[in-house]
Amino acid sequence: MIDQLLDGRYQILEIIRSGEFGSTYLAKDTRRPGEPICFVKHLRFLVEDPQLFKNTYRRFQQEAEVLEKLSHHDQIPQLLAYFEQNQEFYLVESYINGQSLAQEILPGQPLSENSVIAIVSEVLEILNFVHDQGVIHRDIKPSNLLRRDADQKIMLLDFGAVKEIGFHQNNNPPTARIGTLEYMPIEQFECNPRLNSDIYALGMIAIQALTGMAAYELRKIRENHPTNAGELFWRDLAIVSPEFAEIIDRMVKPDYRERYQSSEVVLADINNLSNPSQTDANKLERYREEVKRIGNYEGEISVVGRQILEELRVSLQISEPQAKAMEDEILNPYRRDHQKGDRYQQALTEAIIQQYPLAKKTRAELDRLQKMLGISDQDMAIIEANILQYPLTRETREELRRLQQLLGLSDDHVALIEAQILPESWLNQILSKLNPDRDRLLSWRWGFVISGIIIAIIGLGWGLYQYNNWIQSRAQADIKEQLDTEKIDYIQSLLAANNYQDCITAAQTFPESSPQYAVAQELLSQCQDVISWKQAKVNTFPIHTAAVQSVAVSPDGRIIASGSRDNTTRLWHIETGEVLQNFVGNSSAILSVDFSNDGLSLAAGTQLSQVIEWNLETIEWYPPLVGGSPIEAIQISPDNRAIATGSADGNVRVWNRRTGLILYNNNQHSTIVYSVAFTPNGRWLVTGSGDGNIHIIDWQIDQLRHRFPAHTGEVRSLAITPDALQIISGGTDNNIKIWNLRTAEEVITLTGHRGAVLSVAVSPDGTQIASSSRDRTVKIWNLKTGELLNTLTNPQAVVNSLVFGINSATLIGGTQDGTVVVWQR
Repeated sequence: MIDQLLDGRYQILEIIRSGEFGSTYLAKDTRRPGEPICFVKHLRFLVEDPQLFKNTYRRFQQEAEVLEKLSHHDQIPQLLAYFEQNQEFYLVESYINGQSLAQEILPGQPLSENSVIAIVSEVLEILNFVHDQGVIHRDIKPSNLLRRDADQKIMLLDFGAVKEIGFHQNNNPPTARIGTLEYMPIEQFECNPRLNSDIYALGMIAIQALTGMAAYELRKIRENHPTNAGELFWRDLAIVSPEFAEIIDRMVKPDYRERYQSSEVVLADINNLSNPSQTDANKLERYREEVKRIGNYEGEISVVGRQILEELRVSLQISEPQAKAMEDEILNPYRRDHQKGDRYQQALTEAIIQQYPLAKKTRAELDRLQKMLGISDQDMAIIEANILQYPLTRETREELRRLQQLLGLSDDHVALIEAQILPESWLNQILSKLNPDRDRLLSWRWGFVISGIIIAIIGLGWGLYQYNNWIQSRAQADIKEQLDTEKIDYIQSLLAANNYQDCITAAQTFPESSPQYAVAQELLSQCQDVISWKQAKVNTFPIHTAAVQSVAVSPDGRIIASGSRDNTTRLWHIETGEVLQNFVGNSSAILSVDFSNDGLSLAAGTQLSQVIEWNLETIEWYPPLVGGSPIEAIQISPDNRAIATGSADGNVRVWNRRTGLILYNNNQHSTIVYSVAFTPNGRWLVTGSGDGNIHIIDWQIDQLRHRFPAHTGEVRSLAITPDALQIISGGTDNNIKIWNLRTAEEVITLTGHRGAVLSVAVSPDGTQIASSSRDRTVKIWNLKTGELLNTLTNPQAVVNSLVFGINSATLIGGTQDGTVVVWQR
């Protein structure tokens, strides 16, 4: 499709979006000076009857005339041309630089009331003009609203779904259901849209922007109203003034007769609002932001900060109880954390006073206290660094007490010597006791005596000082030895707990000067052998009578699902291999399987172009989703609401699991789609095809973010890292590649297989990649460095599909000979 010339002049540069009813292309007009950029919309009507085609073309011309009238508005793209080619219809519109409002209205990032009022008001102005022309847009949503770079005005896009109507709507026959479900009122869903159907959609956008909800979550507020089904229950999720909330509620009334009848009336009510910047909601939000800025990490507010907040509270006319409630809400989590740190510090201090070095049991008890209080290792290290000194042990104190008795020193003298202090007042006391007559101190006898006493005291102090240094040195050596022993015990406990990565880290930092260094190195070797799968135990289970095409692990890690070309999907126990359930489905080969994230359902893609889903509690299956060709790949979305499929005809679809409606359709791959993968947040979908390309799609706003050639052969498998930063791909060029998910740039290529790579998987802890190949090997790689850790050659069969267990210590593979292999490291 790229570089194709339409109507002899419009050369396609890029496919912007593709859906069930058409596609949008970025193109250049080769017949105009400078070859300016434009948008070309390709409309698919799929009309075969000649007379029906003639009527459809006449209707298309009427629609185009309507669009041309609409494009006279400055905030609607200009219609440049329309034409028919090979019985398909095209619209050419002006190109506009800008950013979709879908990039402004983001999940988890609610907009302020002022910002939402500005958006709603501007779109209402445009709708006022559109409705005056007798036109319903029918697909008002954030991705169809563009903020123009030139002047930041909002543009209304995508009039491919318009319908010209008369003002006497009751006489109109039902039309096609077009639009986006999340923003669609009931009358539009029933194929009878009204002018105020667009007002409903705009009201839903306002709710989405104020609450920070994702588009797919909007149905929750429609379904969960406590008293009136159909009414929307959303105000408690947003910071909004009652006045503006009342306007939005009237915009989204379920019954179109109770809804605003015109955009002009909505605008009038918005303009009659009090100054939005002075609403109670905005006052409270401003105070909240100031509390966040002034409060420190301990949940405290400085004297000056308190004065700032008080001045702000008075100026905003916020009551003291309201202000205190907001401060407590924001700062109490910090205060609780600080109090927990104080309690841990107190316990550690008392333990050290009672016994130091700490016994192993005491250290274990402190570790349990740390976990109970929820204190991080970093914070615990800071606390220990502040108070953990090396006081003299009880045994050292007893030895010094014996030396004091031998020397005949009083407790006062020992205290002075230990503090390394010899005050003048103490010397004066000794002199006055030796002779009250101060004048006789001039005598040489007393001078000799005093000198001798001073020399004796200094010598004694020096001896005690040196002895104390020796005692402390020995104590520190004992402490170091005990700490080394404790660290060895800690490394052994990590090995026993199968925490191999931490085991390696701890062993690698063990000091070479320690007498126990050799022991640490032996533990390091054991941990490295395990983590590189060199001691893996292998179990094979002859589950199927034909090739196993796909395997999946239940969310609890105990059950394996396997789909096979013997037309069955089986559930079996990962440890015993006992078959728990056998599903036959539609009597065709099973090409892909996946569990829902709640573990309640299992889905399978079949050779007969269907997606079958079973309820694992009732063992009943739901009505299948029907595609147009074999379903090669499936994955259920992280929120369990949707399911993505990749088909042999190159189509990628996202379906609503509950209703069966197609939420997204992409046919831009030229051949089989072997793999589909949702990002962890469910927003993006990554697809790999036999055409060698990878697509990264923001399917919720119907946007192809990246399309790039990944392998010189087919892309057979994809996986996304748990941190959603990288894509792993395997291809028939024998290579594995790691890509940056955001930029689509290649990070590294892993080579070593001598046959096509059929499957790749990433461990749940994000440290390893597993790959299988037609060369009959499974390889384990370090994800961070790309280092090959080990090659598994047992069993001697091609592994078609790989998946890690939930603990990253188990690997499951489905083979060409019908067995399922379980490796446990």
